Amino acid sequence: MTEFATKVDRRAAPIMIEGRVGQPALLLLHGLTASPTEVQPLADHLHRRWPDASISCPLLPGHGTTAQQLSTVRREAWIAVSQSELERLARKSDQIVVIGVSMGAVLAAHLAATHSCVRSLAMLSPMFFLKPALRACLPWLRFVVPYKVKSRASIDNHIAKGLFSYDRYPTRSLMELQRMANRTFAQLGDIACPVLIAVGKLDRYMTMSTMRKVCARLTASPLEIVTCEQSGHVLPHEPDAEMLFEKIHAHVLRSLE
Repeated sequence: MTEFATKVDRRAAPIMIEGRVGQPALLLLHGLTASPTEVQPLADHLHRRWPDASISCPLLPGHGTTAQQLSTVRREAWIAVSQSELERLARKSDQIVVIGVSMGAVLAAHLAATHSCVRSLAMLSPMFFLKPALRACLPWLRFVVPYKVKSRASIDNHIAKGLFSYDRYPTRSLMELQRMANRTFAQLGDIACPVLIAVGKLDRYMTMSTMRKVCARLTASPLEIVTCEQSGHVLPHEPDAEMLFEKIHAHVLRSLE
């Protein structure tokens, strides 16, 4: 049996800010192959605005170690960890906010659809649909091509922004993401809390057309759309980040009134 690394890289440590009981509690969720560094600027911004709030971004299973270890993790493990942290925060507060980036946005939507304690949801670059060509070939590709290596530009961008992220996607993990996204997409109509969706105009993964598909499913929720004109996929680290953070802050305030 192959041995995998179990030691978590110190750069990928979870974010845990324990606020006062009864104050808002914010659960942030990172994307596939990423780490809490993906949401650190947003967590810092929210902490400045709500110093008494609890803010948490757990490290999802298979992350912070190696891509090989991630390839062994199934979607149920990501759901279980995010759900467990939500339930922990709900014991401290009845003002629960869930925010996710990319795959984390899909997990956040699942929590909002299945847990009535969620008062506000923000999905940043929600990754509900992989590119059609990749989606079509994943069922067999995962057996013959174990990893999809990221572009040099993507890797250099992560390094420049101080993001801890793997340099490749396990194709099995992409399949797990798509299966989880399919299930969650069908649940979007069950979300009743206010929703904010943010998308970058320069995003290579999420297009405006896919965003419209997501919006069309959110029939039960008050909906706000934020378009980030100068931004790509990892919105908390893009040029429009400060504008987006202010929009999220205002959205959450309205949701918790």
